[in-house]
Amino acid sequence: MQERIVIRRPIWGHILLLLGCAAFVAAGVWFLRDDDMMTRFIGVLGIAVFGGRGLHHIVIKMRHPLVIIAPEGVTVPWAGGKEFIPWENIEKFEIVEHTTRLGPAGTHKQKYIGVFVFDKTGVRGAGKRSQAISRVVLNMRNPPAALIHLGLSSFEIEEVLGILQEHHDAYWGVPGE
Repeated sequence: MQERIVIRRPIWGHILLLLGCAAFVAAGVWFLRDDDMMTRFIGVLGIAVFGGRGLHHIVIKMRHPLVIIAPEGVTVPWAGGKEFIPWENIEKFEIVEHTTRLGPAGTHKQKYIGVFVFDKTGVRGAGKRSQAISRVVLNMRNPPAALIHLGLSSFEIEEVLGILQEHHDAYWGVPGE
């Protein structure tokens, strides 16, 4: 079996995210100066959401990798902890795309690596509530049990998918090319 691989977001990715949050917090502070109550509310909301997101990122996200690929299986960190999925339960990996409508500005597509499993029992992201939300958001009948997000990283999604597939094939004894 192959070695353990820890894929982390580079420091520039963290800095970009934190700068973006700081810009929205600054805009929120600027909105607080307005006399209109709705504008002030938007300012408070912006400070709470983006200030909170920035703090959350500093406290939690900077310490955790994007994914850990080990001889035993794959660990996918998420907001409340991490999800370990052993190789024997992983059916396949697949690129999953989520499209967000931005109104008149068009759409934004975000790609993830979906981890599909044989048995969803005990996999947190495969619970009834999580799967119901994923079905709607991803527009899929059978959504993945876990999603690996590589946003603001220096990794190409196909590169990480290839590493995951290589480890998966090695576990299942699929001959390499």
